[in-house]
Amino acid sequence: TDERTGLSEQIASLAPGASVEYETKTTVTEADILSGHIINDATAKGTSPDPDKPDVPVEPGHTDDEPEDLDTTLTVNKTISSQPADGKAYQLGETIEYTITVTNDGNATYYNVKVEDKDTGFTTTIDSLAVGATETFTTSHVVNEEDILAGSYTNTVTAKGDPIDDPKDPENPKTPEGEDSTTTGDEDDPDGPTPPIVDPNPHMTINKVTTSTAAAADGKYALGETITYEITATNDGNLTLTNVVVTDELTGDEWTLESLAPNASETFEASYTVTEADVLAGTVVNVATGKADNPDPEVPETPVVPGTDPEPTEDIDPSMTVVKTVTSTPAEGEAYALGETVDFQIVVTNTGNVPYTNVKVTDDLTGDSWTIASLAVGASETFTTSYVVTADDAEAGSFTNVAVAVADPIPDPKNPTDPKVPGNNGTREVPTTDDTIAGDTTYYDLVIRYLDEDGNLINTYEANLKEGTAYNVKSPAIEGFTPDMDVVAGTLNGDTNVDVIYSRNSYTLTIRYLDMNGNVIATTYRKVFFYGDRYSVKSPAVAGYEAVRGTVTGTMPARNVQITVRYNPLGQPPVEELETINDYATPLGLGNVVMNSGDCFE
Repeated sequence: TDERTGLSEQIASLAPGASVEYETKTTVTEADILSGHIINDATAKGTSPDPDKPDVPVEPGHTDDEPEDLDTTLTVNKTISSQPADGKAYQLGETIEYTITVTNDGNATYYNVKVEDKDTGFTTTIDSLAVGATETFTTSHVVNEEDILAGSYTNTVTAKGDPIDDPKDPENPKTPEGEDSTTTGDEDDPDGPTPPIVDPNPHMTINKVTTSTAAAADGKYALGETITYEITATNDGNLTLTNVVVTDELTGDEWTLESLAPNASETFEASYTVTEADVLAGTVVNVATGKADNPDPEVPETPVVPGTDPEPTEDIDPSMTVVKTVTSTPAEGEAYALGETVDFQIVVTNTGNVPYTNVKVTDDLTGDSWTIASLAVGASETFTTSYVVTADDAEAGSFTNVAVAVADPIPDPKNPTDPKVPGNNGTREVPTTDDTIAGDTTYYDLVIRYLDEDGNLINTYEANLKEGTAYNVKSPAIEGFTPDMDVVAGTLNGDTNVDVIYSRNSYTLTIRYLDMNGNVIATTYRKVFFYGDRYSVKSPAVAGYEAVRGTVTGTMPARNVQITVRYNPLGQPPVEELETINDYATPLGLGNVVMNSGDCFE
């Protein structure tokens, strides 16, 4: 019998000197290794032929083999089990997933195996890990700014079990333990490069929007109107910015933030009042920008995208009023007699929205003239002059005095080819008499107002006439407008007020599309616009050609307009566009030029 191996054999008889051999085997156990011995005892018993000695003496067989040394190998393996969302690199705030496997590669069972990943905060304990057994765990890490600046993230997992007594070295028990590290972004990983961590990208964007609404229906801001803005600074990079300074260049406002985290934003408000310079420019352009300390030492300045918010201002209004009144009183009655002096007062007022320069004021009847160097918005200048009634004036029954004011042209940013010229005139008709005494004759006022379609005053005609006087007043010509009455006529039998309404005229815009040889290359564009209308016409696409002018824009003047757009063949050097201008009304601005017959001015 071999109790260890389970061998049990029966021998019917065994003669003196005879022997029988048996072969058996056993499996080495942990207990053998932990004890340091493989002990096997074989024994036997048999029936004795001697009745006086019933028990046959037996000498057992005994072996004591040495097992292998105690092996406490503990294998720890850590792998990245996730991929970046974009398949390229882990972004700020993205989670990296890890798989941890712990395997008993030794020859004894391990107990209380503590598995720990200090970087991710993961920890657990395996109560018992048999030989060859494996336990699997998962943990994760969220990418932070420190990882981005470092360019990688390394974490290490350790596993350690209870010490195991070594029978061959009782004073030095063996401890099962293992360790493995994983570096995200490691290009030299022997198992293949791991997904990288995104590069540092400190960046800030300033967004600016207008929160107010222009009072005018066309959305244009008027002189003196307030524009309000909302300015938002956003950290659209992946690193926290510090010492953030946001500046509104137009208003001069400035705000400071100690820090601005990625994806965070701060909003500020500012306001601005439209000036005359803005009206002259045609727009109010407001730029907000910012700066911040860069957390990346490799990049000295944080890139910033400024916020720009242009707002249109109202069109230049070159309106000006000239009011002429009589400040003297006839010697007798209501009419001036031959030889009497009539005193006049002329008041010139800037009723527009930009300042005027070199305003020349002329009294046609007296020949007097004055120059106003500068006339601010809303400002007025007053002048006086006088006139002596002539025999013709007395015989005619009245005379008319006209004062004219004209300022320097003002460039219009919305129509550079059509500058605005502030100007107007004031008319006053004065009654005269050829009688020595006017007697009890009654005089009445005739007032004619010239208005545009919106009811704005363009000009005024005033006269004080004798009762029963027939009047016939021709409406003044105003560029781009047609009056509803060419002549205001009637007989004055009391104070009379008449309004003449001016409507905008319509004109035709024609655009021809030609190649550089003058051949028609696309259908001609024709459309009717009213005076002062803005137009914007996109040039048609023509295969194999490119238009020199992609879009034709402008403001309709008081005339028909014809424009030619030239097309260059693709792939050839561009040729400057040739344009014919048929404009016989706009002054060239040559100043005072003396020319003799045959001279040419270029």
